[in-house]
Parts: sequence; structure tokens; C-alpha cells
Amino acid sequence: MYGLINDRSSVLRLIRMARSTESEIVTDRLAAIEAPTLLVWGRNDKITPPDVAEEFRERLPDARLHFLDECGHAPMIEHPGSFNKLMLEFLRETIAEPTLSS
Repeated sequence: MYGLINDRSSVLRLIRMARSTESEIVTDRLAAIEAPTLLVWGRNDKITPPDVAEEFRERLPDARLHFLDECGHAPMIEHPGSFNKLMLEFLRETIAEPTLSS
């Protein structure tokens, strides 16, 4: 992520992509997602506020929501340690341990 946001051409592509998605509404399609979902949200996100996270959690059949304090729109960049800890816990809980088949 650090490399991505520090590369001018990548940042410009991200901005164009973000602008093109402003009219795309996904909330009505969230109920169709069957996979366990982890939502990690910045409590101070001004781009996509916390109430959107709450709505996503309500609409997703199997979602877990964690807010990070003193965090904006990019938890994975602003608080990588906390984000990685949450992600690893989620993966351990949701992915079965591999087994050897005979």
C-alpha cells in the first residue's frame, strides 16, 4: 500500500477509479455475499463514514465489524499493526486448518 500511494501514476488511477464508483451503489447487493466478511473501518473516516459500516454489517449475512479509533479512510495504512492483527484473527477463525487426505 505504501508503494502504491507513493507512485504518482498509481494514485491518479486510484482517484479516477474512485470518481467512477461514486454513482455505484452496492448496498442492495451485499446480501448476496455468502463468504464471511471482515470490515475494518476508521472511526474518523470522512469519505465513507462509520454509519455506512454499520449498514454494511447489517446487510452482509456473515460480517464482523471492527472500528479503529483515530483512524480515517485507510486503516491498513494508518494502523497496519492493528489491521494485520484483526485480519490474522479473522483468517484463523474462518479458514479451516488444512488436513492431509489419505
